[in-house]
Amino acid sequence: GQPSAASQLNSSALAQASSVTPPAPQGTPPAPQGTPPAPTPSAPVATQFTPPADSAAPQPAPEATRSLADIIHAIDVPDSERRSNVVAVDLAEVEKLQAARRAAARQAEADKAKKAAAAKAKAEADAKAKKEAEEKKRLAANPARNWVQIGTGQKSALAFTFKRLQGKYDAVAPQDGWSASWGQTSRLLIGPFASFTRAKAVEADLKKAGADAFAWQSDAGEVVEKLGSK
Repeated sequence: GQPSAASQLNSSALAQASSVTPPAPQGTPPAPQGTPPAPTPSAPVATQFTPPADSAAPQPAPEATRSLADIIHAIDVPDSERRSNVVAVDLAEVEKLQAARRAAARQAEADKAKKAAAAKAKAEADAKAKKEAEEKKRLAANPARNWVQIGTGQKSALAFTFKRLQGKYDAVAPQDGWSASWGQTSRLLIGPFASFTRAKAVEADLKKAGADAFAWQSDAGEVVEKLGSK
């Protein structure tokens, strides 16, 4: 029998759908009519470059590629430096030398102290001898002597007093005037006399004449100076 109207309609719809061209994506302009399609680019073909035999890359110098270990290994150390110069230390010998040095230092200090003591003793002995000599000289110049004291006063005024008494008393006239220190003042003396007895006799004569006099004996070393002497 003949196909139905529904079957014909379905066949017509399928034929139209298969002949319809899908729409171009948005943003892509439609190809102009009569323009041949663009050729599809083909993938690039890799080519291998082989450098010529005479243009090979330069190799680094052997010295530049040596390691630090190779350089140290290549150092040539002389035999004289390879040998050890360290000498074994003898501790006993070192202690012996140190003990000898300490003994020498102690001896030097002892000698120095001995010389200083000897110098001090000599200086003291010299000072003592000088003092004894001065004392001996003083004693020789001032032995113990016998005098008659006829006045007192300041040493500078004794010469004037003596001149006055010489003119007043006959026992004073032939004598020399002397002075000796007596505390804060000075003695006015006549003499010296050969003995203390002689000094007492002169004292008696002067007292009879009204003078204030008495016999006096100076000690050994006591300084008695002649009036007018310096």
